[in-house]
Order: sequence, then C-alpha cells, then structure tokens
Amino acid sequence: MRPASKVEHLRKLMKEQHIDAYVVPTEDPHQSEYVAEFEHRREFISGFTGSAGTAVVTQQEALLWTDGRYWLQADKELDLSVWRVMKDRLVSTPSVPDYLAHKLPEGAKVAIDPRLLAEATVNKYRESLKHKNQHLYFAKDNLIDKIWGEDRPAPPTSSISTHPVTYSGKSLEDKIHALRKEMKQAGALALVVSALDEVAWILNVRGADIAYNPVVISYVIVGIDYVQFFVDIKKVTTELKTHLGNTVTVLPYEAFFHELSSLDKDNKPVWIDPKSSAAIFDCVSERNRIAETTPIAMSKALKNDVELTGMTNCHLRDAAALIQFIAWLEEELVVKGNQELTEVSVSDVLESYRSKQADFVSLSFSTIAGSGANGAIIHYAPDAKTCAKVEKKQDVLS
Repeated sequence: MRPASKVEHLRKLMKEQHIDAYVVPTEDPHQSEYVAEFEHRREFISGFTGSAGTAVVTQQEALLWTDGRYWLQADKELDLSVWRVMKDRLVSTPSVPDYLAHKLPEGAKVAIDPRLLAEATVNKYRESLKHKNQHLYFAKDNLIDKIWGEDRPAPPTSSISTHPVTYSGKSLEDKIHALRKEMKQAGALALVVSALDEVAWILNVRGADIAYNPVVISYVIVGIDYVQFFVDIKKVTTELKTHLGNTVTVLPYEAFFHELSSLDKDNKPVWIDPKSSAAIFDCVSERNRIAETTPIAMSKALKNDVELTGMTNCHLRDAAALIQFIAWLEEELVVKGNQELTEVSVSDVLESYRSKQADFVSLSFSTIAGSGANGAIIHYAPDAKTCAKVEKKQDVLS
C-alpha cells in the first residue's frame, strides 16, 4: 500500500470516529527509544525509517516532526506530496501539542494510543489543548494497527537468557531487597517497572526482542512480598524458571493491566515513574499513585565494581577489534590497491572482527561506515544498493 493510500485510509477511520487529528509516535508501550518491528507504526504510515519522530495526520495535513539528525533522511524517504517535515527543536518550529492547538478548531478531538505516550508527554498535550476546549481522546483501538492488518509483523519470539552475577555483580534477590527498602520509605505497596532496560536490570535477564538492544518485551510489578514478571509465556524456559526461583512469579504479558487495575481496586499505593505510559497511569486512580522517578534508574546508573571491570574489558576488546580492522583496511587500500571495497563490505568485515572477541553478543547499533561525503551524514547507515565505494583518497568514518 502506497503512503498516500495509507494516509487516506487513516483519514477515513478518523472521520468515522469524529477524530480531527491522530498522533503516531515512535515509541512502544514501554517508551523505548528503539522498538521491535511490529511496533514500527510511525514508519508504516509515513515511510520514514529514522529512530526518532512523531507523525500527525489531520483531514488536511500529514506532518512528521523529527530532529536535526534526520532532516535529510526524512526529505529522501517521505512522499513530500503527502507529508511535510517539521524541523523539531528549531525555535521556529512549534511542538506537536502547540501546533495542533493553534491549527485545529475549538472543541477539536485529538486521538492517541495511551500506551504509546508517556504520562508526562500527555500532560503537555492536555495543557496546550485546554485553551480552546479541545479534547485529548484515548483511542480504544490503534488505528494504524487496523490499517496494517495481517501484514503487520508478529511480536518477536526470541529466547530469554539469564545474566549471571559474574557479570551483574548483584543478584536479583539483592536488587529487589534494596528496592523494597526504598518502597517502604516512600509508602508504596507496589512499584511498576515498564522500561525494558530496567526490567532487564532488576531481574538480571537479557533478550533480543529489539535489534541492538538486549531486552525482553515485558513488565514487572514489585510488591512488598511478591514480584510479578509479565512476559510471553512461550519464552519461559527451565533455565529461566530456575534463575527466577521462588522470588518471581511469571504471568502472561497480557495480564499486566488487569493486575495493575486490581491493585487500584484494593486501594494500594502504587509507585509509577512519570516516564511510564498514560495507559499505566490511567489504571491507577490519583489518590493511589506515587508519581515519582523510581530508584531503579539511579541504582542501574551507579555501577558496582564487577560492572565497571566488565565495561573496561569490553572497551579493550572492542579497541582490539577496531585496530585489527584499521590494519586490514590499510592493507587492502594501500598495499593491495583494492578498488572494490564498499561501505557495506567494510562494515561486514568490522563486525566480523568484533564478533570474534570473547563474550560478543551483538552490535549496539548498525555500523556507521560513511565514505567521503557520507561520513558527514548523522546516523548514516549504508545500503547495499546505494552505498558508496571506499577509496584510498577519501576519509572513512566508521
């Protein structure tokens, strides 16, 4: 389906529900910066593949906000007869909420999927829209998913691995014990963990559900005397059960919102990070919320001695791989006079050197191998069909 057809289909669905503007963010229900393929809604509707941006569709306009890293890329990838690039973070460019508040008529209805926007972000929409009695509407069904239909990729099924104390320096039991001390001081009987990196840290688990990110799509609720891990049950192995022991109960991913709502019905104070989704906040009444940054982010940032040693050794191994690659590249270009090297082929060689190092799991992002002028493009990723050749007289950014 062409981008223009997708936008027209979306406008038809919007009209049926009396929606004046539909907001399509990049994020997933965990507010991840990078998301799994089945969550690429903004890319699906617009064709823009950059890692950051927000698409907005009204009955008259289709707009994409993205920052300076991606302006050139957006101009290349978008159908500019349909879409307009909004250069985010320029003084002259209004924010999405402010733009909608200005352009839409009084009483207009702006729809979002509340799972995909953080509560803090949603509050900015509410503040901007209230001046003209415009309404922020939490759509029950995601309209992009309806258009995507059967072509939408399935959720990832990658396995879950455990992260041993030899690398983490602290067991999951010790981490939860420390967290519960903070919860008691704050008066919380439960704490929600929705950020995927924080789930991975608190439970000492790793996954591959999102490219270049060792995370598992899941939620955690930590209670005073229980821990619930909400995840695709098919991913749970005997090894994982042994690792989680009697400390953690595994429940289906889909059960998370039901369990969270149950806590609210029991009037239990629940600690929720403001970076969590509006859908999570909507499950817990204001009187039962502790809406503050949770201790996990700071605990995760303060590395213990084992983690510091691991980080140092990791950089040493990567430096060794990079030196091997530079020596190889010099041999190919200067000594052998190889004129067939491309940005993609040298990227593959660099990855091969890295993959041979001890404890290699994956790259942290796709290799940015830019030859000549391409080296000046922020977040450049070479494509086999269009990539440049790597030549002796040109600089190579890698």
